[in-house]
Amino acid sequence: MEEISARAAVTVHPSSDGAHSPAIAHKLFFRLYQTMNLSLRKATNVLRDKDMSPQQWSILDSLSRPDLQQGMTVNGLVDYLMVSRQSLNGVLKRMEDLGYVQRVINPEDHRSRMVQLTDLGREVWGKAGQQMKHFYDENLRHMTEEEKLEAIDFIERILANVKRF
Repeated sequence: MEEISARAAVTVHPSSDGAHSPAIAHKLFFRLYQTMNLSLRKATNVLRDKDMSPQQWSILDSLSRPDLQQGMTVNGLVDYLMVSRQSLNGVLKRMEDLGYVQRVINPEDHRSRMVQLTDLGREVWGKAGQQMKHFYDENLRHMTEEEKLEAIDFIERILANVKRF
């Protein structure tokens, strides 16, 4: 794939109020879109030998956080992962069939269920995590820790605005 400069092919024409042309915003969102699509394809390849999709990985990784020993509600996962309930339920069903997660009664609200990692799910998460760590490290090796933190900050600011839109 060709190396693409951030400044290439974008002509910036400040308006009278100092705002820049929509071309920069378009290019930024398009690059985010391309990066996410390519990352998902590459992550699929990384996880292939674990018979796991990037979506399943994101659920295992979300549930593996130390403060979530009791699990998360389905609604909590929907909100955290920013996915639809319908798509999440399909992935969760497959993960239950594989023995990676289980749904248990929520002790705080007996009408709802908590999704928890099983011992097998925690084991698979650990093994897949090693591969994903390598994937992340290789793809971010050109950035300093400070640049990575700045990128997180920028993306979180964009995300906050998109949520409000």
